[in-house]
Amino acid sequence: MRTVWRVFAYLKRYPLLATGMLVSAILSTLMVIVFPAVTKLIVDEVLGKHQPGRLTALVLYAASAIVILVLLVRCWKNGIELNIKFGVLLVATVLVSPHLTVYDLVILAPSFLPKQALNKLPPLRNLSS
Repeated sequence: MRTVWRVFAYLKRYPLLATGMLVSAILSTLMVIVFPAVTKLIVDEVLGKHQPGRLTALVLYAASAIVILVLLVRCWKNGIELNIKFGVLLVATVLVSPHLTVYDLVILAPSFLPKQALNKLPPLRNLSS
């Protein structure tokens, strides 16, 4: 855990680098997951099966993913607490991912835990010894 705090201390001195890394991570997620999935659906469902009515839903899905990612970036640029930023990141990941299944929703649990509950958790043991 000390290593994580050392990384955050490093990034505090280089906010432009940290912002660039976050933007790169978001853009890579956007390019790797969302747009190829939407393109596949358009080719398979709309063009392949001749169902032009599905195009509206797919366009709305892509637009909502872009809006969610823009809101995520704005949240990370604000001066709110880090645990809230990570909670928003988890929720955005679930909303944007086209490959989400029911058992993947477990990743939302930490984002809904109140800060008091997280502070009462026992510290993690060092398992390397």
